[in-house]
Order: sequence, then C-alpha cells, then structure tokens
Amino acid sequence: MKNLFWLLAVLCLVTVGVRAQTPGAATRFTMQGTVVDTSAAPLPSSTVMLLSPKDSSMVNFGRTDEKGAFSFKNLRAGNYILKISFVGYIPYNLLVKPTGEAVVNLGQLKLKPITKELFEVVVRTAKAPLTIKGDTIEYNASSFKVPPGSTVEDLLRKLPGVQIDQDGNIRAQG
Repeated sequence: MKNLFWLLAVLCLVTVGVRAQTPGAATRFTMQGTVVDTSAAPLPSSTVMLLSPKDSSMVNFGRTDEKGAFSFKNLRAGNYILKISFVGYIPYNLLVKPTGEAVVNLGQLKLKPITKELFEVVVRTAKAPLTIKGDTIEYNASSFKVPPGSTVEDLLRKLPGVQIDQDGNIRAQG
C-alpha cells in the first residue's frame, strides 16, 4: 500500500513536469514596431493599443518613444488587433496573427494625415449699432432692421434712447 502511494505521487509529478515542458502550452512573445507618417518621419507619443479580437477589450496600451517605436512584451499566443492613433492622422488598425516566433516585428506602420481643404473663407466684421464720441451718440442705421418702404419715423422708433410723441416731436436721451 505504501509503495502504491509513492508510485502515484511520482506519477503525478512526472505528469505535471511533462505538461509544463509541452511546447505551446504557455508560449509568450514580444510585439514591436515603429509608427511613421507617409514621409517616413517618426510620430513620437502616438497612442498604441492592443485589443482582443473577440470583444475588442483592451489587452495592453502605451505610447511610442521619441523615435516612434513601441513594444509589447510577454504577450500570450493568439490574435490581436493593433490600433494606433495620433492627432491629425487617420487611425490605423491591424489584425496581428503571431507566427510562433519569440519576437514579432511589424516594421514601419505608416499613418496617413487627415487632409481637408477649405475652398473659401469669408471674414465679416460686425458694426456696432451705436458709437459714443464724447457727448455725441452716433447710430448706425443699417444695424436696425425696418421693412422696405418704412419712414424715418419707423427707424427712429427702433433706436434706443429715442422717443417720438403723438405730435411727431423727437426726444433723444431725455
């Protein structure tokens, strides 16, 4: 009985040891690359995210260094979605399928700039409806809208501080 117990214990240890040595059981790898623009200039501080393709949950993230390089270490074997973004550039997406190598080098990943051309720009200035110069107030008549064919009296009624009585007398600022 005692020998049977020792035999089972040794058999369990051997099974665990063999299982741990099986290739592919816990294969890890490193993913690296460089983010550049269309003229091959590096894009430092780009946001790099590694997502799971099943549910797009984030596995890892980081920023590129001053040379545009990034690296994700100790990744489990499997497929990943690599997403890269940088202000002023179209986001870059790539499905990464590791080949079983210890280091997967993606090389230079080129981001395209977002370009939009403005066809015409119109700059308009707004005129002040009234201007005070010393003790004089100047009104800009074009700032007060009246229907076509209106009289001067209709315009004067719209001016602030100007009153017209029933006899047509104009009183400004008291």
